[in-house]
Amino acid sequence: MALNKMISIRRHWKLLSGLVILTVIGWSIYASKHQPASWKFGYVQYKDDKFDAYLINGDGTGIYRLTNDGEIKNFDDFLTNSMIFTFGRDYKRDIYIVDNDSKPKALTTDKEDDFSPSVSPDGRQIIFSSNRDGNYELYLMNIDGSNQRRLTNTQDDEINPSWSPVGKEMAFAIHRSLNGTNYSSINIMNIDGSGLRSLTGMSTNDFAPDWLPDGQKLIFVSTRDGNSHIYIMNKNGSNPQRLTDGGEPDSYPRVSPDGSSIVFERSLGEIWTMNIDGSNQRHVIGDNSNYVLSPVWLRYY
Repeated sequence: MALNKMISIRRHWKLLSGLVILTVIGWSIYASKHQPASWKFGYVQYKDDKFDAYLINGDGTGIYRLTNDGEIKNFDDFLTNSMIFTFGRDYKRDIYIVDNDSKPKALTTDKEDDFSPSVSPDGRQIIFSSNRDGNYELYLMNIDGSNQRRLTNTQDDEINPSWSPVGKEMAFAIHRSLNGTNYSSINIMNIDGSGLRSLTGMSTNDFAPDWLPDGQKLIFVSTRDGNSHIYIMNKNGSNPQRLTDGGEPDSYPRVSPDGSSIVFERSLGEIWTMNIDGSNQRHVIGDNSNYVLSPVWLRYY
């Protein structure tokens, strides 16, 4: 499949109950045979016109296949004994939780587009983006899907929420169209929706923030230097530094639970890792015939 078609599919997730049932089976088998210390991150692979979910060690070894159905899917977050997935297509996605000993449960069922969930540090709540009330806003719900409530109310689109490890704040991107040009910025606010402040301004495209474990710094993606690269900055927006500088676009970075490494997508088909300071950039998996995407570190509470 051509790369532009793969990119299009990347944004359209297909719901299928058989997918999540197979995911539960794969997760249960893996959990029964491996200790958490051997897990690094999960990812989705596209090959032979099929998408499936895998686990892999950070050094590229220990690949374990979780699904074998070939349907489109996206990793979002891991808990101690469960995974958070987004399923759907045509911008009608829903958020699901899959435990290692139960059937999948839909956390959102409003028939609009719910995506980009981020789990609280204590594993009890989820923030996510939804267009159920018109444009994309941020919402909060309990881990079982109950008590869903809206946090933002603007004319812009709020996307890519990331819950602070400290638990009191979230980082996210605000997307806005000005005179036919799209911009996005990195912002922080309190979990209750108060205290909104902008970190990067609305002059370029800054998106996909993720926190370092101490809650004092953020990584994010920006096109401020032309290409899509990964940056790090203080939580007040000061001292932004570019971590990647290759000719290929970099996106969707995730900080490891110990804060030492970053996993990210490169060139919309490869997964790479690097040290938190940008050194030791290393290709882990993926090439022109084996697209991989949606990497997410495993977390434990």
